[in-house]
Amino acid sequence: DFGEIKGVTDVARMPAEELELWTAYQTTRSIEDRNRLLEWYLPVRDRIAAHVASRVPVWVGIQVEDLLADATFGMLDAIESFDPARQVT
Repeated sequence: DFGEIKGVTDVARMPAEELELWTAYQTTRSIEDRNRLLEWYLPVRDRIAAHVASRVPVWVGIQVEDLLADATFGMLDAIESFDPARQVT
């Protein structure tokens, strides 16, 4: 169980599939499992990028594609550095 292995106590709100993805990644630390987690969170990335892009004035010149790319790199960093033992939710 992910919560018992890594000290996470509040996983009740996490969907079972998401929990399985985190469990696999924390166990293997494989690129494949990391990428599965990234794919799980892509809809969140897309919604946030669209929200930000819709509120930035056109003259600023920020493209949605740039926001998506930056968000992807940020998500990869967050997944790789996430420490569930810290119990940050």
